[in-house]
Amino acid sequence: MQFQDNFVVLSAKRMVDPVLKIAIQKGRLDLDDSTQRFAIEYDPNLAFGRSGQDEREPALESSIKSQPGDLPNKTSPANAFQKVDIVGFGVQTVLSHDTIILKLDSDADTFFLMQHLIAQKLPEPLSKHADNLIDYVIRSMPRWYGLNDTTPCDWTASHFVFLVKKTFARNLPTFKSNTYEEDSYGNIVFNIRSVL
Repeated sequence: MQFQDNFVVLSAKRMVDPVLKIAIQKGRLDLDDSTQRFAIEYDPNLAFGRSGQDEREPALESSIKSQPGDLPNKTSPANAFQKVDIVGFGVQTVLSHDTIILKLDSDADTFFLMQHLIAQKLPEPLSKHADNLIDYVIRSMPRWYGLNDTTPCDWTASHFVFLVKKTFARNLPTFKSNTYEEDSYGNIVFNIRSVL
């Protein structure tokens, strides 16, 4: 199962797929190795509003508001549809001349952990197609970096290269069905793009 490309870049901090109810949220930046952390979230109430921002369903949002001192009811609709943090990953960023080199900071063990957490935390059909969902998220990351006004990176460049460790990439359905270049360090060149 391959997911249709519905990701919308909202800002330098957030990208959402309102159909699958998946969001990728920018997290902390590790200054030691220039790794930007990202979190994959699932929110069944995610909707793409006319304002161009992600919004929660209004009826449910109003039911979530409670009076001071009210205890949450585990069976209430507000608790049945909570946002779920699925898993995080990192993208290491290096500037080389006019090119941003992005490297997914994940290996085969990370892939299998992501696969397990998606299968455990998400409803069907997403939970049954964890490898395809991971593939979809990873394939979508270059789009975010490919836009000058929304790139999660503070540097200006005319091109970027997106690298994925071979141990991670060989588990992706896209990698299995396509041919990719490999750099001298054993990374797969997943995408090369101009910054728009």
